[in-house]
Amino acid sequence: MCKKTFEHALSIEPSWFNQKKIADFYQFLNAFPKAETRYNKALALATTADQQSTTLNNLALLQYNRNDYVSAEQCFQEALEIFHDLARTNPAIYLPHVATTLNNLANLQCDRSDFESAEQGFQEALEIYRDLSRTNPETYLPYVAMTLNNLANLQSKRNDFESAEQCFQEALEICRDRAYTNLDISLLDVTTTLINLGVFYQKSVPDKDRSLAYVIEALRIVSSFKKKKPFLERYVAIAVAVLQDWDMDPKEVLSHLQ
Repeated sequence: MCKKTFEHALSIEPSWFNQKKIADFYQFLNAFPKAETRYNKALALATTADQQSTTLNNLALLQYNRNDYVSAEQCFQEALEIFHDLARTNPAIYLPHVATTLNNLANLQCDRSDFESAEQGFQEALEIYRDLSRTNPETYLPYVAMTLNNLANLQSKRNDFESAEQCFQEALEICRDRAYTNLDISLLDVTTTLINLGVFYQKSVPDKDRSLAYVIEALRIVSSFKKKKPFLERYVAIAVAVLQDWDMDPKEVLSHLQ
């Protein structure tokens, strides 16, 4: 029904807005070739810098998901340049877009093993999110924590363990503080960081006591959710792998958390 409605709208008015909407819809359905075709058509119809940058960013995310890293990086870079220009005259609206695009681009660069560029991107995004969180902490502190986690994972890969540890610990502190006022959402963020720390002290800086403490705390939080969230199973799988690596019996540990 939705597809027919979008296609009908396009037959009446093949505008940027309609092309982008049906592209977003196809991407949601994982119909990536159709989505990419529509994004390219939307890009050709874009009449403003805002429309162009938004389309480029969405197209880049699609290409990233399709493992077309070269095309995705080019689109992210183009979108970032436009968002930077827009932010000079309207920072309140466009600085968050700059930071988000920097984060997306840095994640892609990590996957391409371009660690130096990725770290620069994460650092720039972190600086922006820190500034934004000073006036709007409720909205932007989660992004500070997310970027700290991303940066710490990268620093671990680069064997900069001291910096990684500092970033993980700062992220955890932010998430714990937020959990007092926004329990369910922030506990998920706490869990992400706890899992990261558990793996960090398992692989990067081996410390059995710390590693186990973090993953067991993460498992305790996961078990506390009355409604099981499917994506949390990934955290459980990672935690179980850490327990097994330390020669612990996951079933015994989990039984004590029930």
